[in-house]
Amino acid sequence: MKKSSFVKLIALISAGVLFLAGCGQKTVEVTEWEEGEGTVEQVQHSSGTQGSTSTLTSIDKNTVNLSLSDKDTVDKTTATGKTYDLKGAEVIYATYGEEKSTDMTTNEGKMIAAIEKKYNCVLKYRVAASSMAHYGELAAAAQSGQHFGDIARQSTGYGHTIQPRMGYWAPLSDFLDTSEPIFNQFARKELQYNGKDYFIVMTNRWYTPAALFFNKAIFNKFKVPTPDTYVDSNTWTVETFLEVARKLTKKDGDTQYYGFGVNNGAITVFAENVFGGQEIIEKDGKKIYAPDQKYLEGIQFASDLVWKYEVCNSTDLSKRGDVYLSTGTVAMSYAAVRYSDEAMSAIGPENLGLTWMPRTANGTHKAVVDETTCYGILSASEKENWEAYGQILRDLKYPYRWCSTLEQQCEAYAGDEKSLQTLMEMTKNGNENMHLTPIYADDIRKVQVSCKGVDTKTSPQAYFDSVKAGCQLVLDEFWQQ
Repeated sequence: MKKSSFVKLIALISAGVLFLAGCGQKTVEVTEWEEGEGTVEQVQHSSGTQGSTSTLTSIDKNTVNLSLSDKDTVDKTTATGKTYDLKGAEVIYATYGEEKSTDMTTNEGKMIAAIEKKYNCVLKYRVAASSMAHYGELAAAAQSGQHFGDIARQSTGYGHTIQPRMGYWAPLSDFLDTSEPIFNQFARKELQYNGKDYFIVMTNRWYTPAALFFNKAIFNKFKVPTPDTYVDSNTWTVETFLEVARKLTKKDGDTQYYGFGVNNGAITVFAENVFGGQEIIEKDGKKIYAPDQKYLEGIQFASDLVWKYEVCNSTDLSKRGDVYLSTGTVAMSYAAVRYSDEAMSAIGPENLGLTWMPRTANGTHKAVVDETTCYGILSASEKENWEAYGQILRDLKYPYRWCSTLEQQCEAYAGDEKSLQTLMEMTKNGNENMHLTPIYADDIRKVQVSCKGVDTKTSPQAYFDSVKAGCQLVLDEFWQQ
């Protein structure tokens, strides 16, 4: 999931981040909305950082039907019972990606117009092409004291602890009831810094986890039961997984088949979730996950898959699991479900199954949601309006449920009915037990299995001590920032 190492991220946060905002003069493009009764007004807005510009968009209220159904009406009063008058001021919502091209439906257009009327404001969007570009512009603006926006969307990977530490975000829990059930309370606890909430994650959206995908055709070819059958009989353990992977690693004619396609995501999930190896280190209110003894056992297991049992087709850990599956010669791999369409296209939806990762003998099956979308108020916005911005954010994201249902969202990734039902169950599990991981922990999380420091000839404890010492150096450097 993570895009860069700790060192790269610190470099980004440093003064060098201005390079992202100032190296070129290009304008970040805003994708037109696919549907809607409103027209788009384009406005150029300078960030004040070496000429970088982003595009702001707003709805033309003259062409929007303001009538809303009872279900969708924005209440006159907010959750606090107060009303707010922003006296026609602009409220800038900073986001990234192509969300506005898919989310700005007719209903959402009506909602925005109603919010503008309710708060007497003009809502505009600042959209960057990617989360990295968005983060770069946000960080550059924050460092130079510029007004980047008021409300902002962020990946939890970037927002996890480090941005509040840098002072980019306002403490939401000072002026917004973040304990409301409309906000994901598991994510809330993960994202807290010094006991305060700086981000919210909504409960009216489902975040799909990663899963173990398998090629049914290979299982059928070698007459091996598929993983979901072991799940059904409650025997899908790491021992069974290894046994199955070894049975499927064989040559048939000129074709070599492999039991498992390993990558960084798989190593991480074995270490952190299957074996459950993490402890929390805190220092001066700063929290980070670090490996413990079970973490080492998970890495050792992943390493043995490669070096001892030789059931993996590659040690290129950067490859996604769906890429391995698409070869038609790898029986199982771990991948984010959003990539399943590529594997479906390659091997056929009828051959693609998905299920839980294996568990330890005394463990339970877990679904992993390690990154989500969160929202907050940027600290450089008008402080006297923070409470109003918080209520606008609440109105923007709740109670409108125009996104797809859980079944509709999951069916795009499942090749059959059983996989669909499993994915729905996994998604619920992952959303109720979020384990959000920060980007700055890359050097800790992704201990490379291709480094042969962990193998049967090396003392696991000696290697663990070495890893622990290295992690402490990373932590020390992080805490000095």
